[in-house]
Amino acid sequence: MKNTLMLMGIVAFILLFFVFLSVLRTHNGPELPPLHDGVNIELFSAMITYLLFTAVIVERFLEIIIGAERERLKQPLLQATHIAKETLDKANDTRRSADYEKLLTCKSKLELFREETRQKTLRAGFIIGLIAAICGVAVLRPIFDTSEFPNWQLGLFWALDCVLTAGIVSGGSSGISKLNNVIISHLNKSKEQSSIKTQQTII
Repeated sequence: MKNTLMLMGIVAFILLFFVFLSVLRTHNGPELPPLHDGVNIELFSAMITYLLFTAVIVERFLEIIIGAERERLKQPLLQATHIAKETLDKANDTRRSADYEKLLTCKSKLELFREETRQKTLRAGFIIGLIAAICGVAVLRPIFDTSEFPNWQLGLFWALDCVLTAGIVSGGSSGISKLNNVIISHLNKSKEQSSIKTQQTII
């Protein structure tokens, strides 16, 4: 669910970015950057592949750095939940209500711990993704030609690309796979529509 919401947020962010540039363009402001020559499905596939590769490496790194320590801290909570469940199963009617409340408390603490782990992993993943983006891993730069941009607009575009790339990488490999399916599906439909229009023009 979180990956889906993050993916939707990223797509919305991209759309808002292009709407913003379009509005600026209508007021004689900065124009939309042209696409690089040779932008096609193969380029998108290659870009998604190295983003996926980066995300998998980040995930494995976080499992070692964060996962191992959090797993150790989770064991007492799991044990307490297991004991509370066994106690509830063996409890008589007079103590059943109190034991049930204790089990709910243990489960609540365990779920809170898991949520904290997810948040820590997400924040750490975003930071690592941001570093990777600064080092050259990018989403927008391989697609758009910004050679004609003034320095201030180039800086904004680069910063946006870094934040966007960090968000995608921190979302994990599953989110990138979904993004890949959406992009490839859209490109294939566009290619089919273009082919149909070309055939109709010839006829």
